[in-house]
Amino acid sequence: HKIRKGDLVAVSGERLPQIFAALMMAWNIGAIPMLINPHWKPHHIADVLSRFNPKLFLHLNPFEENISFPHFQLNDENLRHISSKQLPDFRPQINLIDPATILFTSGSTGVPKAVVHQWAQHYFSAEGIVQHFNLTREHSWVASLPIFHTGGLAIFFRCAFFGMTMIVPESIEQWLSSSGPFDHTVYSFVPTQLWRLIQQPDYVEKLRQSKAILLGGSRVPDSLLQECIHLNLPVYTSYGSTEMASTICCTDSSSADNLQTAGKVLPYREICTDDHGEILVRGKTLFAGYLEHDKVVAAVDEKGWFHTGDSGKPDEKGRWIISGRIDNMFISGGENIQPEIIEKVLMQLPEISEAIVVPVEDTEYGHRPVAFISTTAQWDQNLIHKLKSHAEKFLPGLFRPVAYFPFPRNIKNHLKWSRKELTEHAGRLYQHEKDSK
Repeated sequence: HKIRKGDLVAVSGERLPQIFAALMMAWNIGAIPMLINPHWKPHHIADVLSRFNPKLFLHLNPFEENISFPHFQLNDENLRHISSKQLPDFRPQINLIDPATILFTSGSTGVPKAVVHQWAQHYFSAEGIVQHFNLTREHSWVASLPIFHTGGLAIFFRCAFFGMTMIVPESIEQWLSSSGPFDHTVYSFVPTQLWRLIQQPDYVEKLRQSKAILLGGSRVPDSLLQECIHLNLPVYTSYGSTEMASTICCTDSSSADNLQTAGKVLPYREICTDDHGEILVRGKTLFAGYLEHDKVVAAVDEKGWFHTGDSGKPDEKGRWIISGRIDNMFISGGENIQPEIIEKVLMQLPEISEAIVVPVEDTEYGHRPVAFISTTAQWDQNLIHKLKSHAEKFLPGLFRPVAYFPFPRNIKNHLKWSRKELTEHAGRLYQHEKDSK
C-alpha cells in the first residue's frame, strides 16, 4: 500500500512492541498514526474508520467487520518482514509543527473526538514532567498504561525525547515479580491498577523503591491514598486531559495534605477558571484541534483558552482541586447534583475501591442518583446497608443514592467506564427493581 507523507494510518492493538513498530513505520514515512482503542466494539471501530477514511488500518486482533479500505493484521510474521526492511533506518524527519498523532477522547460521556497533536506539543508535555520529577537518562518509565490512552502515549514520548529507558513487560505483575532494578523507576497508574497491586506485599516492597508513582485518569479513593501513605509509597496525584497531551498539574510530594489535591500546574501549561468555575487551559502542550471532515478545527476561545468541561479551583497554595465534569451534573428536585461529590463520600469507606453515580429518571424529582460500586467486601445486604448509613450521615437528602448496584462486566471502556452506557444500564436496573417491589 503506497503511504505518503501526511496520510492517516489507523493502528489498533495492545501488544506494545508491535504497536511501536507500526508507529515507527508510519513516522518514518511521514504518515500520521491514528490510535484506536481495541476494546471498542468492532462496529464502533468501523464507524470511526469510515468517518476518517485512513489510507491503511493496521490491527493486532482479527477484524471481521466489513470495511472498504486496505487493512491487515499485524502478526509476528508480517512485522518481521516489515521491520527487517524499515526499522534499521528509523530516522524520521521531524518538524515540530507537523501533526504527530491522533488520539481519541475516552468517549465516556458521548462520541469520541479525534484529537490532533503536533510533535511540539508532545515534546513540551514530556519536558514539563521530566523537569518536575528531575528525571535523567538513568531513570526508566514502565509502560503501565495502554498506548491508545494519552497517559500511555505520554510515557513513550518522555522516554523517546529524553533518553530514558522504557520498560515494556508482558504485564505489571510480571515486571514486579522480576529482579528489577526498581530504584530509578517511574510508574503511571489509574487508581484501580494500584489498588490491585498493593494487595500483594512483594509488589509493595518493590513499588516503595521507585522514583515516583503517578496517579491519574479518575478520582482517587481516600482509602487508597491513606493506604499508600501508610505503606510509604512515593505516590503523586495529578490532573490531565487528552487535549493537553496528558498531565497538566501534579503534586510535588506524597504528603497527606498534598494528595487531597491535583497539585500545581506544570511548566509550559497555564490554567485558570472562568466565572462559572469551569477550568480553562492553554500553553505549549495544547492540541492543534479536533479532526473534522479532513480539517483540523481549533477548539479555543478568542484568548486561546480551551474549555475543559471540568470544574475546580486552586487552594490557597495554588494546588488545584478538581470537582468533576460539568456535563455529569443533573437536576433532582430543583437541586444541582454533582455526581463526583457523592462518589467521593462513598469512596471514604475502606472497602469501596470505585464508585460512579449516574441519574435515573423519576416522576416526582425529575432524576435521582444511583451508584455503581466496586468493593473488596462481599456484595450483600449488609454492604448496601453500610453504604446507605454512610450516605445518610454525610450527604444531604437529594444527594443520597436511591439504589446501589455492582458494576456490570460487559461495558467497561478499558480504563474508564462509559457514564452514558452506565446511565442506560442503571435505568433498566432501577425500573426492574421498582417493578419487582
